[in-house]
Amino acid sequence: MLLVVGAMLCGSGCAAPGAAARDASSDSQNVSPNSSGPASATSSVANAATGSSSAAAPASAVGSATASVVGSFPSSWVDLSATRALLLQWTVTDGVVTGTADGVDVATPASASLGSTAVNVAGHLTGDTITLRVGPADLSGTVSMSSLVLKTPDDGSTSTVLTFVPGTAATYRAAAAALQLRVKQAYLDGRLQSDLRVAATDMETYATDNTTYPSSIASTAPGVVDVGGSPVQLTGGDSITLQLSKDGTAYCLVASNAASPRRWVYDSANGGPQFSNEQTCPAGYPS
Repeated sequence: MLLVVGAMLCGSGCAAPGAAARDASSDSQNVSPNSSGPASATSSVANAATGSSSAAAPASAVGSATASVVGSFPSSWVDLSATRALLLQWTVTDGVVTGTADGVDVATPASASLGSTAVNVAGHLTGDTITLRVGPADLSGTVSMSSLVLKTPDDGSTSTVLTFVPGTAATYRAAAAALQLRVKQAYLDGRLQSDLRVAATDMETYATDNTTYPSSIASTAPGVVDVGGSPVQLTGGDSITLQLSKDGTAYCLVASNAASPRRWVYDSANGGPQFSNEQTCPAGYPS
């Protein structure tokens, strides 16, 4: 995730890091890693930090009780949202600020992993006014005991504003881990749904040509299944099973992956793709 924090803040002024390649089929690569999962990662993080399973605590309360203080201000700050987790830690000596920043942003799949590499931070603090260089980004703002507000210079078109609150590295790691899990699950879901669509298309093509559905699908090679004589290349680790209705007029496909707790079901008699809470074929399909 090197430079993810600075790249997030640069806007048009810096080149963003390149996106990492993903080992999925061309169809599933179009699935956004932010297309599913919890509506808010902040609530999960707040609950993890406070030990509560109820609604999220206000952002200003997360981790604030244990954030250490350097001089007049806290030395560890977090910015947590549904799409990112940022950590900023510093020391101040005679107004000179040095430290590190780290972050995970689900809009940048390459950054959605935990690592030990952080971006260097340097700047100056005068009273409650602060200027910082975070990776390639120049930031300025104000700081108090309860908040740190930073923004990029206004270039006439856009200006990014971040609001940090006192928080610990442990709070950040919990937030980053929640985002990482969310991205991974969304990516696996997209792959499984893509493989289901391909297999279902081949089932329908076979039925058009033969007036019946194939009675079974078989693995012909690692990662390849035969659907009515048409080979389907599955994404790494995915598998698909087929069940026909008793009268042979409908079919049910189930896609799964050992790395995912979810299965995805395609039921031709009930509109095709089913909701993710449908884990098996419904009644009417013999097992």
